[in-house]
Amino acid sequence: MDVQLGCLPPKEEAFWASIVARWSNACSDVVALKAELEKTEAEASRLRKGADALRAREGILIEERDRLLQEAPSLLNDDEAGTTRVKLREAEECLERAKLEYMRVKEQLTTSQNLLEQKEEQLQQKDEEISTLTLAKTRLQNSSLELSVHVQTLQHNAEMITETWERKHAELQEMHHKLQEDSALSSNINRQLMEEVENIRIIILNRNQEAGQQENSVLRAELASVHEKLNKADDSNKSLIDKNKALSESLATLNKNLKARTLSLSRPLFTLNCWAASKFEEPIPSERSADSAQAIQKAAASMSLRPQVPLPHAGECNQSSNTISTLPVQVPRSDSALIPEIRRQHLAQLVEYVADVDTKDVKFRRALLASSIGGSIQSLIVRVAESKTALAKTHNISTYLCPALELNPWCPLSPGQHGYMFVGLGQERETFLQPHSGLNIFIGRAQTRSKPKDYQYLGVYTALRVAGLNTDEWRSLSEEFKIGYCATTKEKNKDSRTVDAIRTAYDSGELVVPCVRLQCTGFNDQLFTSLVSAQATATPAPRLIISKKRRLDDVREDPSKQKSYLALGLEGSANKFGAGIIKHSRDGSTSVLSNIRHTYITPPGEGFQPKDTALHHREWALKIIKQCLFQSGISIHDLDCICYTKEGPGMGAPLQSVALVARMLSLMYSKPLVGVNHCVGHIEMGREITGAQNPVVLYVSGGNTQVIAYSRQCYRIFGETLDIAVGNCLDRFARVIDLSNDPSPGYNIEQEAKRHDSLKHHIVFEELTRISHRGRRLLPLPYATKGMDVSLSGILTSVEAFTMDKRFRRVTQVQENDEEDVITAADLCFSLQETIFAMLVEITERAMAHIGSKEVLIVGGVGCNERLQEMMGVMAQERGGQVFATDERTSK
Repeated sequence: MDVQLGCLPPKEEAFWASIVARWSNACSDVVALKAELEKTEAEASRLRKGADALRAREGILIEERDRLLQEAPSLLNDDEAGTTRVKLREAEECLERAKLEYMRVKEQLTTSQNLLEQKEEQLQQKDEEISTLTLAKTRLQNSSLELSVHVQTLQHNAEMITETWERKHAELQEMHHKLQEDSALSSNINRQLMEEVENIRIIILNRNQEAGQQENSVLRAELASVHEKLNKADDSNKSLIDKNKALSESLATLNKNLKARTLSLSRPLFTLNCWAASKFEEPIPSERSADSAQAIQKAAASMSLRPQVPLPHAGECNQSSNTISTLPVQVPRSDSALIPEIRRQHLAQLVEYVADVDTKDVKFRRALLASSIGGSIQSLIVRVAESKTALAKTHNISTYLCPALELNPWCPLSPGQHGYMFVGLGQERETFLQPHSGLNIFIGRAQTRSKPKDYQYLGVYTALRVAGLNTDEWRSLSEEFKIGYCATTKEKNKDSRTVDAIRTAYDSGELVVPCVRLQCTGFNDQLFTSLVSAQATATPAPRLIISKKRRLDDVREDPSKQKSYLALGLEGSANKFGAGIIKHSRDGSTSVLSNIRHTYITPPGEGFQPKDTALHHREWALKIIKQCLFQSGISIHDLDCICYTKEGPGMGAPLQSVALVARMLSLMYSKPLVGVNHCVGHIEMGREITGAQNPVVLYVSGGNTQVIAYSRQCYRIFGETLDIAVGNCLDRFARVIDLSNDPSPGYNIEQEAKRHDSLKHHIVFEELTRISHRGRRLLPLPYATKGMDVSLSGILTSVEAFTMDKRFRRVTQVQENDEEDVITAADLCFSLQETIFAMLVEITERAMAHIGSKEVLIVGGVGCNERLQEMMGVMAQERGGQVFATDERTSK
């Protein structure tokens, strides 16, 4: 057995040894228990004998007592009777003691019997365990035998394999020796052949030397002629270089003149080089003068973009008399200080394009792009649907990109460059997994985050998702970018963690920044020219800058006021608590230093109660304010005032909570307290962010639906709702169909409507490709416009009635094989949006016609709806106007 176990692996041998040890210990326990059982049985026998003796003695004592009691009166006198009584009492006491002793012995006997039963049970258990271990031991022995047989088989196989390997190794060594011998033999043969070849070559040279001496004189004459021609070619080459320099100077002067006239056909990067001379279909003449600049400019106009291939070295061009020296070409390069070395190497492997046009001084606003091409004015990925314009149809534009440079620092900076952008959060997580070509890109730049961005056209690109940023690349980015991107991650991914926790996740590599490579493939000259023309023909109305003028007047009157002001703003009129810090500069401009929010979310089908919302604001107020101060990089002592929502619409309990926090901070830090009107705050923030000058304002939120315009130093209401607000109507319907309240009911209604819209217009939205329950119809709803006012309660009642129809299917009930005649939640959401937004566009257009304005500003929570912005954009475009809107950061 030991020999067999010794053949086992160490782990299995230890396992079997532990089993045998357990079996041995169990046997020892059984022996001990048996000995203890025998001892217990002997003790029980002794106790039984003692009990029997006590029982017999008790009987004898009882009989003696009875006899004495019977004989006492007749046999004894009084003295003897007393003595007898004493003895009788002693006998009775002995009897009682005997009874007690008997009871004690009886209890001990009972205890011993119980203990004996327990020992017997333990003995039975040990016997069962011994039997189990015996079976296991038997199985182990069988397994050990099988393993020993298997080991012997493996050893035999190993010996056979070793023998085979040794035999093959011997054969290989023998073949190696043969090859060495063959190699030595072949080297000898080669040496002999080389010697024979050398001998033959010497013979041939000797024979040719005689004939060559006769031809040397002829060759020398030809060589002198060639040298003379080369000298002439060098002189001609120098004259061409001088002429090329003169042509370059003429072209530079011509390009400056063309830029001043905003002609997009200028080509400042046109040069002559040996590569171009070989690639042109029609060769360019070698002799030109400064008067021929127009002809050269016309030839360059046919090359808006050309691949930058490696040019021949200058020495190579000068080796021939027919080549032209190259002039240096200014190729735009990416900022190497921002993009890591590995990614720059990947970009360098792509085909690089040189754009023969300078767009650095030509900037566009998002409103102009939306009115000229179509789409919304807030998305990075702009999809053109119903708002597609004639320009978009001409150039077949369905999607274009508008990345902001502060959120995408690796973006290209000029036409022709390649780069990266960070896209892939939230609903964009499925975008650009496959190459997407033909994307026109406009890069957005802004001096401050509160001013409207200017967008520069970069060209046509192909976008493709690549590997995300690693931890080293993330750490190389600026601190301001990291804070902003973490806040963007929280908003787009609906992450419940704090911004600091998200930052920690990015630092540790738990979260990865998605990265999309942008490869330039062309430049659309006609699109660029059309946008420049549209910008030149735009005639903006004079801007109202009353607040800025008032601040400038104050500065002129009091020089001590010539400093920047910092204001902390607190807002909590509904279920969202927000805090932001705004800097008012000396010149009257403003910049948003931080803007942090947190939303109170309730379960689907429920609204938010004022009491619960107020508790939420009190719980999160200080956390949000601390985060706001940290992001802006200032202390609360640096603030000049504290602003809060005081007047206008809102819920009483949440407003009281915000006012309480504002008053507490004002008293603790001795800061002035400024109350702000809710409606005016929405409008002024929208004007400041978008740059709208004199717009008609459509204010749509959960508690307001108004058409407003500024006139005679105050805002005038031109139209409003007669019953409930737009946001309240959408929220109530979302509760009816059990849509989620995260992030907001109106947003989820918009997404449901997009599912309908994607099928209706045959538009494949990447984030909706896996959704099957899309709508099929536009249902009839009341269209209740009354002059400049609207009524929404009847529309809500009508759309709720459709949910009671037997054809209605909820989101979770829709199947792929449903019959055609069904009504889905997407149908109802789409119909509700289309009807209400059409009414709002109608009354807004009437207000524009009344006051003669060309601008529309949409503010409020519902103003974030992209469909409302598209419909308003179509109307404004038909009137030659523009639409301005804000996103969720400044609209709620």
